[in-house]
Amino acid sequence: MRLYYNYTIAIGITVLPSITNRKRTMRSIDSVQIFIAILLALLPVHSASAAFAGGDGSPSDPYQISTKEQLAEADNVLAYYSNNFVLINDIDVTGDPAYSLFPRADQGGRQDGFGTFGPAVGFSGTFDGAGFAIINKTNCLFDQLFSPFSGRNPTIMNLTLSNVNIRPHHIVQTPVAYAALSPGEQHSGVRATLLNVHVSGTVTSSLPNTGGLIGFAPGAFISNCTSSVRVFGATSAGGLIGSMSGSTTVTLCSATGDVDGTQDSGGLVGLMSGAALLYQCSAHGDVTKSSGEYSGGLVGRIVNGGTIRQCFATGNFINNSAAQQGGCFIGGTEGSSDIFIEDCYSTGDSPSTVTMSPGRNGGFVGNFGRSPGSTTHLINRCYSKGDVGSSIGGAFMGRDSGSGGSGVIISNSYASGGTVSNSSAGFAVSAGFNVTIANCYWTNSASSDPIATKVANEAYFYKTANPPVNGWDATTVWFFDGKRDPCLRWHSDCSPPPRGTVFRIE
Repeated sequence: MRLYYNYTIAIGITVLPSITNRKRTMRSIDSVQIFIAILLALLPVHSASAAFAGGDGSPSDPYQISTKEQLAEADNVLAYYSNNFVLINDIDVTGDPAYSLFPRADQGGRQDGFGTFGPAVGFSGTFDGAGFAIINKTNCLFDQLFSPFSGRNPTIMNLTLSNVNIRPHHIVQTPVAYAALSPGEQHSGVRATLLNVHVSGTVTSSLPNTGGLIGFAPGAFISNCTSSVRVFGATSAGGLIGSMSGSTTVTLCSATGDVDGTQDSGGLVGLMSGAALLYQCSAHGDVTKSSGEYSGGLVGRIVNGGTIRQCFATGNFINNSAAQQGGCFIGGTEGSSDIFIEDCYSTGDSPSTVTMSPGRNGGFVGNFGRSPGSTTHLINRCYSKGDVGSSIGGAFMGRDSGSGGSGVIISNSYASGGTVSNSSAGFAVSAGFNVTIANCYWTNSASSDPIATKVANEAYFYKTANPPVNGWDATTVWFFDGKRDPCLRWHSDCSPPPRGTVFRIE
């Protein structure tokens, strides 16, 4: 007779090993299975649908969130990381604990909301604000926007975060990013999408990558988003995004809040790199740099590749640092990958009176074309219009890097209308000119410029017959009315819209 050793465990019962025959063994297993099944049937079951105002979490029927308690329920990252949610009214979260959704502190995140649940779990579903607002948040809404478990790209859309007041927490141990929507990273290969998301309030941090909307975006698609946030940051602080890289594309977005930061601070984006793209975006707040290098009205610095097209900045660039590398549009460009800036402009002033030699403050760009190797750094069809207070600054370009290659070019551009403290830099500071300046013009308070052409007055640039604007696209990109500097047709304040555009009025 064959013998079997059977170990059986039931809840609340200890069963010691016994020697029995096959029939008794099978009867024992069947009895235990039935017993466990009965116990499980009696246990309370968590009903996700009962925890929300409606829905089942699917794309066609998302969980409906009506209260801050339901919003807190959505914070259960293990249960809902790949589900779908929709707000059905505004929610005031005043008094809630200061930790973010996805993940929460008791599931691996730090209590301040800026941790991660292991290396892999983050939100990867859809969060639809449906035009409603989450009000008075003191923490980020999302800590991570990825999840390899689901294989899905997360989407955040149609959401307003109103009157946020986000500050770092003393528990923070690592240099993570801070922002109103998402402070953290995205998993490699996952492309988060943000559509029609708007935020207002204040974001404060002494750590890198501080943004009004997103701290760090290494691969995202962001469109029709706005930030009216006062940002107090350090390195890589931006009115909308602290740092963006890789394949990140940002289009039709704007930031209106002032930005205080150190190196790589910008009115819209602090640091931009890789194949990142800014298209038809704007920044309107003042940027103040207290230390470090590279800060600008739209972008602090582009390094190792990036493209900006049809963008503008209207805020002032205020430099309180002796390390002068800043401009009213962009602080500087650097690195051995192609960088393109085309059809852009800035109208802010640079009132800094800090001096150093050599100077790198410019009305449009500070330090242009640093260490480009054999690649192209190009500024084309752009203009600056504002005062430059540095006695060694330039009306358009502060200074070339001294290491420019043959592909470092400023072409078909102009500087106009401002007071330039450096009387010999009507367009650019002369410091070796490793930059090719072609078909560029200026008119301002300066008396000379070593390479660009001076014209009588700024009205010269209002007419499409005059160079350099005679080569600009006045049909679909720029609008000239003959009374002011040209504006970009895509923007609502620039009239009329591009020819051939069809509008649908609802």
